[in-house]
Parts: sequence; C-alpha cells; structure tokens
Amino acid sequence: FGSGYPGPHCFKQISITANGKTATAQIVDKCPGCPKGGLDLTEGLFEHFAPTSVGVLTGSWKYV
Repeated sequence: FGSGYPGPHCFKQISITANGKTATAQIVDKCPGCPKGGLDLTEGLFEHFAPTSVGVLTGSWKYV
C-alpha cells in the first residue's frame, strides 16, 4: 500500500495470525476499503484461518 503502484509496502512478506493459526503472505496492493492496518486476504488465505462465511477476521500481522 502507499501512494501509486507499486507502493512502498508492495511485495513485502508478512506473518498473519488469527484463530490460533499463522501464515506468511505477500502484500501485492492497497485495500482502499480496509481500515488502517487492515488486510484484504485472498479467499484461499482467508480459508486457512476460517470459513469465508465468517466474513471478517480479527487477528494480527507483522513484517517478516
């Protein structure tokens, strides 16, 4: 995310933790509809943490 594309954080690796599970992912773009620090996960990554029917996850993330 950041101004323009690619933004300063694009292609950086992050570690995401939610529901007692952890996964590593790569930032590829900005999520304009997300709150500050929020992430828009791919369906497959979301399903690693919970069924998509949950809708919204609460967790944490950090750069690795």
